[in-house]
Amino acid sequence: MTEINLEDSEKSIHYKVNQSEEIQLYPRELNDLNWEKKIDFEIVASDIKRKIVYRCVARKNTNLDMTFRLYTSNKKVDNLEINLEIHILNLSEENNINVRPFLEIPKENISFEHKVTIGAPSKDWLKYLNSRGLNNQISTELIVNSFLNNC
Repeated sequence: MTEINLEDSEKSIHYKVNQSEEIQLYPRELNDLNWEKKIDFEIVASDIKRKIVYRCVARKNTNLDMTFRLYTSNKKVDNLEINLEIHILNLSEENNINVRPFLEIPKENISFEHKVTIGAPSKDWLKYLNSRGLNNQISTELIVNSFLNNC
């Protein structure tokens, strides 16, 4: 698995994808953050099956504006299957979160797919955990840990 830390970069990131492997983006916790990022994934080799995942928690005072672009500029690239998944758990109604995936598909035998989910913890989950004796803070942290660990 390849890991890319978005905090270590400027406003714009360009990453060349040349092998089949999962890419995990970080950081996973966002707090008191005003962030604008443009992330380009350029596919440069054929016969690649790749999953790109960004899973994070937006705690409070977070303004997030992210653009993800999947493309290939090499006309000889063939047989691609690229899946982009972005999952954001929003813990504050005051947060402002915008995520835009752009998929540029030049040929029929290239498959770029995306899934973006942004949501708050379920009130039913919190209610259930509270009924088991956990307070809201512990219940929320349990949900956050489960979310980040993809449980």
